[in-house]
Amino acid sequence: LAVLRAAALSTEDAKAQANALELRIAQQENGERQRRCEFESQLEARQQTMKLEQAAAASKDQSIHELEQKLEDSQEDELRRRAQHEEGFQKQLGMQKQQSSQEMAAALENVSKVTQELEEQRQIESNLRAEVVEGEKNQQRLQQEVQQLQYQQTQAAATA
Repeated sequence: LAVLRAAALSTEDAKAQANALELRIAQQENGERQRRCEFESQLEARQQTMKLEQAAAASKDQSIHELEQKLEDSQEDELRRRAQHEEGFQKQLGMQKQQSSQEMAAALENVSKVTQELEEQRQIESNLRAEVVEGEKNQQRLQQEVQQLQYQQTQAAATA
């Protein structure tokens, strides 16, 4: 009779442990879902930001190309005007080159900043992905514990 009581208590204890573990797993799964939703929301927002920044970078690249084209055009103009106004043209060309260089330097600096921001966002996304993987590993470990407790419960019931 004492053995049957001990087996019954052990079975009830295993059931309680399994129920508690299942509750923890459910809570963790809920937390994981929430984190995954937050991650997906953040990822989507970052992707939108990246798209906007890429569009801005493309626009800046276009501006650089236009500046380069302007520089090339002004150099062609220089060759035509040199015969007529060599000294005046040299002054004008110097000013245009300085302005184009400043604009190009500013555009290149902006492209560099956008590239750095994109790299930082990629790092953040990588970190978030690592957190999701860690959560999934924890969930699998807890699931294995539940299965082991259920097995123990089944063995205890079979022994009783």
